Amino acid sequence: MGRGFATCGDRLSGKSSVMRRSWLVIAGVVVLAVLAWLLCFAQKPTGPAALGKKWHEQVYSLDEDEVLRLIPPPYSPQRAVDFGRGRGPPTALGEMVYQLQQGGTRVTQRSYGGGYLVNAVQWVMFLSRPRVEYVKDLMLVPYAGDWIVRTDAPLERRAEALQSILRQAMGRQISIERRMEDREVIVASGKWELRQDPELARLIKERALGEFPFATTHLYTTALSPTPGVRWDDVKTGDLPEFLRVLEQGTMWRFEDEVTEPRPRFVTWRRDPELRRTPTGQWNPAELLANVERQTSLKFNKTRRTVPVWFVLEESAPTRPGGGR
Repeated sequence: MGRGFATCGDRLSGKSSVMRRSWLVIAGVVVLAVLAWLLCFAQKPTGPAALGKKWHEQVYSLDEDEVLRLIPPPYSPQRAVDFGRGRGPPTALGEMVYQLQQGGTRVTQRSYGGGYLVNAVQWVMFLSRPRVEYVKDLMLVPYAGDWIVRTDAPLERRAEALQSILRQAMGRQISIERRMEDREVIVASGKWELRQDPELARLIKERALGEFPFATTHLYTTALSPTPGVRWDDVKTGDLPEFLRVLEQGTMWRFEDEVTEPRPRFVTWRRDPELRRTPTGQWNPAELLANVERQTSLKFNKTRRTVPVWFVLEESAPTRPGGGR
């Protein structure tokens, strides 16, 4: 006799146990799926490094209608990386210029001292010193900050933007104006054809001279200085207008470009150590240009031309009745 019978309650209890186990399995699968989604797709908390990078990218950029921006301290961590230690003191903040180009931004200038108005005009407007005239002491008016400039913006727009920013940053009525003036200039003409420099050949024959890039034009006056190696920040590469700007800056003469085709796509030049040790503006134009002519086949002739000159001046504040300002 002993056959047992399952009651209705016992049968329901068994089914409930199975259902509970099934729901537990389903719930576990759902929890694992949610965790996997959070791990793979959910936005992770932004760490300090990511915040610093985002800060730098937002600040060191330009809006669509913007051609120039001055970024004052404090700077982003990435800016310290871009600045580097260089040859300045470890605590120097200096100033830098970022150029916005099609491929993004890149650093084109670094200064380990303070920023002055003459630097801003030269770096933002791409004008050498002989093309700009400063009224009184405006050339040495200080400012603090880095520049980011849109290189393909017209010169007039960059000048207008620079004037506006300087007025806001300095609290002074700085004006930048373009006028046509009669000036002595040096006209660069002829066709660029590189030739061997006898002075360089002599020095290489007499003693070991550092290896230089192919087709380097050497900027020197009386003679090349013996050097055991290459100081690479004295070797630069750029286009022909940039090369002529270097001659302008060194000789303090304005150059007019009338070089005929075919023109060089790139020019590599090296400043001789003696030029580096000579204060800017003291290069002997006659000796320097004679050496450049011998190496490049170009001709340099002095003449007078009516040319555009940029003036940096300060407008006086309007006088109020009674002599007040």
